[in-house]
Amino acid sequence: MKYLNMLRPNPGPGNPAYHYLQFFCRGCAMRNRKNLWNGYTSSISGELNRNIDNSYLTLEEEPENPYDKNAIRVVCRGEFYGTVGYVGREYALQVKEILKTCQCYRVDMVDEAQAGEREVKLVLVWK
Repeated sequence: MKYLNMLRPNPGPGNPAYHYLQFFCRGCAMRNRKNLWNGYTSSISGELNRNIDNSYLTLEEEPENPYDKNAIRVVCRGEFYGTVGYVGREYALQVKEILKTCQCYRVDMVDEAQAGEREVKLVLVWK
């Protein structure tokens, strides 16, 4: 289910075909991840050519994680690449269930000003 995220369209709120879940991504300030977050936010803000520089977030289960067998990595892909954090432990099982049953999904930041902080609030939109 790694690559079923939808790049377009960005469904607007109120569209009955899509569901929404806000959750926290944690560990976002570790190991120079701030640079990845800044690259991602510049890609979505229009500072770069969105037709060429298109970075996006995916969710990847990480059952071999030594600290949490239900861990889900949040990964930046595209022009900028790398792990930006992990889905908060209290949301992991719910997010795993969504990933098993959804047709496609999209992950977005709720507030771009949080880029590089220890916790970043994200929204999962799925169909």
